[in-house]
Amino acid sequence: MVSTLPTFQMRTCDEAGEATMTFIAPLAFIVSAIFGASSGGYTQKTPRHDIKSSKTVVLDTSTLSKLEGSGLAFEDHMLEDKSPYRSDVLLTNDQLYFNSAAYRSLVDLTYFDEAPNLPTGDIHEIRTTLSGFNDDGAWASEQTRKPYRISEATFDAARPYLLEREGDEPRIFDPRWLKSPFARHQLIALVNRMDKRDFGHGRCGEIRLIYRLSYRTKTTQSTLPHFINVVRRWSDSKPCVEHGRSWMRLVENLETQSKSQQQRHDNLVRLLLESSDLHQIELNYQSVRFTSGYMTDLGGQAMYIQRVLRKKKSRFEPMPLENTPNVEALLESKHLLDILLNELKDPKNLHAIDQGTWVFPDKLEKANEVLATRSISWSTMGHARKINKPYARIFDGREGLLADIDYHQLDFIKNERGLIERLDNMTCMGCHQSGGTAGFHILGRANQNTSHSFNRQQFPVSPHLRDELMFRELYLDNVINNQENDSFRSLSAFRHDASLERGSLCLNHLGQNTFRESASCAHSTTCHTTVKGRDSIYGECVVTESGDHRDLYAGGACFEGTLIEYNRKQEHSSSSLVAFQDRFKVERKVHDNYGRGDRRKRYSCASPKSGAPLGRRGRQCSKAEETFKVFDELHPDNVSAEPERRPDYPNEICAHQGGRGFDACAAGSNAGACLEKLVARAMLDTCNADRLCREDYICQQIPRYDLSAREPYERTKKGIRVNKASPGDIDSKIIEDLHRDDVGFCVPTYFLFNMRVDGHPDPMSGLSQKLRYPKKLAPLRGQL
Repeated sequence: MVSTLPTFQMRTCDEAGEATMTFIAPLAFIVSAIFGASSGGYTQKTPRHDIKSSKTVVLDTSTLSKLEGSGLAFEDHMLEDKSPYRSDVLLTNDQLYFNSAAYRSLVDLTYFDEAPNLPTGDIHEIRTTLSGFNDDGAWASEQTRKPYRISEATFDAARPYLLEREGDEPRIFDPRWLKSPFARHQLIALVNRMDKRDFGHGRCGEIRLIYRLSYRTKTTQSTLPHFINVVRRWSDSKPCVEHGRSWMRLVENLETQSKSQQQRHDNLVRLLLESSDLHQIELNYQSVRFTSGYMTDLGGQAMYIQRVLRKKKSRFEPMPLENTPNVEALLESKHLLDILLNELKDPKNLHAIDQGTWVFPDKLEKANEVLATRSISWSTMGHARKINKPYARIFDGREGLLADIDYHQLDFIKNERGLIERLDNMTCMGCHQSGGTAGFHILGRANQNTSHSFNRQQFPVSPHLRDELMFRELYLDNVINNQENDSFRSLSAFRHDASLERGSLCLNHLGQNTFRESASCAHSTTCHTTVKGRDSIYGECVVTESGDHRDLYAGGACFEGTLIEYNRKQEHSSSSLVAFQDRFKVERKVHDNYGRGDRRKRYSCASPKSGAPLGRRGRQCSKAEETFKVFDELHPDNVSAEPERRPDYPNEICAHQGGRGFDACAAGSNAGACLEKLVARAMLDTCNADRLCREDYICQQIPRYDLSAREPYERTKKGIRVNKASPGDIDSKIIEDLHRDDVGFCVPTYFLFNMRVDGHPDPMSGLSQKLRYPKKLAPLRGQL
């Protein structure tokens, strides 16, 4: 049976995509979660570990900036010698490209123009595959829509916005950012992963330095959905307990300002560089995005690429990805499939899979053919899409190959479906589309030097990693105290609280018959399968419908339906590149109605076509809600900033939503400044450390509405004020408190331009892109 220790387990994913597993949370945490939850109009007050005080991850932007200057800048891993540049000068990407052969090899893998000896680069292959792509509309008989044709796959991010009748024009990552004089890779997190030692990743685990592509021009600044993890392994020169104690001593009070603080930063850098060795780098970035104007059923979607690279001489070369199979090769070769099956059925390995600690040996015969060197994952609805489940694709129609396994001997997995789901959850795709935010687990805190106040994420980590941080600190404590950690790890697809909050993924009735462990939805919510598909085991916790609808509030899913996946024989070497043909058929509403009485108090639904996956419930703001006066009672003068004394914020908050002007802002290449002039506020759902957003949504920071210019904020539409208040009426103290308490509002992921590849200036000139117009019109991709 499953471990009976008083713990509740969960699974962890690497920040850049490789899957590992961990457990979490003492019994006291679960009891407090059960009896501390509130319902109705306020967020659940489930006590969690405060991310700002975590001893296993450094996220403070000021501290990280100082660490970069002390020897942890991205170029410090790329250059053998930083001369002729001074050691305190941070290099831009064009300078790094010119001076580092190692960095050039990374860029060449992304795009092949500078590497004539490579057969292709990832972005070049995508452009070649998508340009001129035709969809004849015949692959799925369930559809009633017109065919479409991609006329050109272009880097020109601004161009498609005014051309939505030109066809399914994708927006592709512009690799010139990797050589841009305005861009660099900025350190956004420093992570202690001693728990990685459970999987043979070094005797004492790893240190991970996460860098995010950012830019700053004369007129605008932002980050991009492009991340590089530099992975270093703790050395064997000292016992793990000494490494752990040294780390804890140096990161404690790291953000405190004092005369000795620079020395503390220097000592931490020295510890990391002298006590660890470079192992590999992990690349994860958004490569393609389709808009909701075309993908009217899914609310838009995006493709992400993950790679692992190791240095050989002066170049980085692709390596096999952990537990991520090469689907095409295994479908074509019985010999390779037999190698995989032998590993899966080995009793020792089977037990490790059940426990969540198995790693396919990369030194095994043909391992470089069994495992893939590139992972591609897709959102939206990523948890349900078969393209993100490589083992399900391999064993589709071949489940009999796993039938001779005695599942009664396993503690967690009940049947073949459970084994396949467990394996898929251990791949790069499974990790990125399980409890992540747009396929990432660390987004970093918004830096005022590389972000606009109307384009900032509020919370720096994904829902999965939020729950993971308590475990990591407990794990580190056990290492320091020479105590053992539980080896069982569970699934990461949903948050393993004693009760799951609204918006969390949960196991539906089929899922509960697949595994021997399941968390249930919190009071006033129920597990509802909003995204149906073949053998779908996941649902979403939605508010239980009541007669008077008093439990409803903004932000919840409006629709449910069936995922129809592309299943035609592929013409391309990788079916993952054309998985944008997946469709979602909206079938019915989640709730019958959204309230009665005054229309300002009734909820309406934003449709997927507007960019809101599964729809999004919302309503008008009152003036008191718009000015935040409704929060006054939550903020008496004697409320301290300590987490345990912070107030419960309402479940909904008056923030801003997208509209027709949103597309125009994207075309201008300075989206934040444009959106500041087009504020149109509505009630949306609140997010904070106690409750994050549902899948395909992100927690955005509340902008400083109080500092907005009066003229655009007070504008009218057909003679009626768009917003009821004036900037001077808005309580600035409340906004400051919201920022302090990590409280934001949920928006569709791609409403934040720093989470999408388009809407940015030209990488080489720093100027806004020029708009072009089509010579002829082509039909839109239709809606089911």
